[in-house]
Amino acid sequence: MPDEVPTGRTIDELIRLRSARGEVKPMVIDPAGRLSYHELDTTTRDLAAVLIEAGIVKGARVGLIMPNGVRWVQIAIAVTVLAGAFGFLFSWCYEPIIGVRQGLSPLMAITFDLRGVAFAGWALVAFAVGALAGILVRRVVPAMFATLAAWSGLAVVTGVFLRPHYETPLVTRGFNLPSAAWVISQRWTLHGKPVSLAAVSQVLQKIGAQEVAPGVFGPTGPAHGPNSGNSAAFGPGGAWRSAPTYLLHHGFTQLTSYQPASRFWPFQWIEGGWLLALSLLLMAATIWLVRRHAA
Repeated sequence: MPDEVPTGRTIDELIRLRSARGEVKPMVIDPAGRLSYHELDTTTRDLAAVLIEAGIVKGARVGLIMPNGVRWVQIAIAVTVLAGAFGFLFSWCYEPIIGVRQGLSPLMAITFDLRGVAFAGWALVAFAVGALAGILVRRVVPAMFATLAAWSGLAVVTGVFLRPHYETPLVTRGFNLPSAAWVISQRWTLHGKPVSLAAVSQVLQKIGAQEVAPGVFGPTGPAHGPNSGNSAAFGPGGAWRSAPTYLLHHGFTQLTSYQPASRFWPFQWIEGGWLLALSLLLMAATIWLVRRHAA
């Protein structure tokens, strides 16, 4: 702008004044190019016409989609680095209570998702999903809910269906389960054939026990509850506590599918790898949509 700036005029009035004079001096300069007063006045008028046609009035809120560039990539990388640092810090802080010595499997969701490279991958996916949701939904609150729903759904599907099968689960018979192993499933067989939960409970009725869930036993009926006073059935020496041994002595075999704790880091790299690939795909889709909307 010239040194002599008229008072009492708005910026757009000054730009129109310089444009009417036919000045070709640059008004806006950036590394990508420059705009003269006339070019700036023309483009802003065209944009204003589009906004008016869309129903935008004075005082209305207008969202701005900024062009992608180095800064956008820097933000994504910063999110990943911070998440990775937090994941390794979490691993270091909670190592005394997580691991083989404590019997808590490091592959369980409560410990796996917050440690190592997987945590960084999930943070990057959340960023990518949020960016894509913002482009598609274009409203802040609905986009936030869409991001939360998509991220949570992906986490559930991963924990229930994908992670247990990154590598083929191992199977053990009886109760020879390694310490800190992540149990995938447990089932009983009789003479090599699967046995239902109801059939197992029917056999255990003879000792006043039942299998309430795979691998979980308890006394039968209200007479054997914790408030029944029947300490012989429910106490530390209750007969139902010997239910697994009773089943083994009667020809039953317990099969347990599990993932050993030693597979923690291979699983971390597997999950971190496909989460990174998914994030790059989502970011590419977001950039493509931004360019398409800007065209």
